[in-house]
Amino acid sequence: MLGIDLSNELHKDFEVYGMDTVRKSESRIREYFECDITDEKKVSDVISRLAPDIVVHTAAMTDVDGCERDKDKAYKVNELGAGNVAQHAASPAP
Repeated sequence: MLGIDLSNELHKDFEVYGMDTVRKSESRIREYFECDITDEKKVSDVISRLAPDIVVHTAAMTDVDGCERDKDKAYKVNELGAGNVAQHAASPAP
């Protein structure tokens, strides 16, 4: 929800690209890339292709009860996925 709201505001003044496992119809972003942030290679490919000036990472598994029920998924998304995005956002463009 935060990512959609933010992209809908920022697209007025900036080129905004989105990544998610499924495209959100309410988003007004310029271009969308299907990407599971737990897939390091896919994250690397998308960020390398775009070579963005700024990366804003808003993806997270936030359902506390769901995180308790599926700790493995919560870890993959909130720890590994966030790390993948941070690592490749910090990498110099090719």
